[in-house]
Amino acid sequence: MLSEDMKRRFMTVDPAQIGHYIQGGFMRPSIKPIFKSAKIVGPAFTVKMPGKDSTVLYYAMKRAPEGR
Repeated sequence: MLSEDMKRRFMTVDPAQIGHYIQGGFMRPSIKPIFKSAKIVGPAFTVKMPGKDSTVLYYAMKRAPEGR
């Protein structure tokens, strides 16, 4: 669980910067919010979908750890 202080601090940096330091992972800098004012902080559950079949997305949503 993220403390309020950590959430506040995360909101001041770009997601790609954070990702480089968490478990050696990264987020592509091309991933941007639709609205420039949109901000969100929290753990992610990454899903790789082969092709255009969204079945795997629904499977992952049901099995993602709570809060992801």
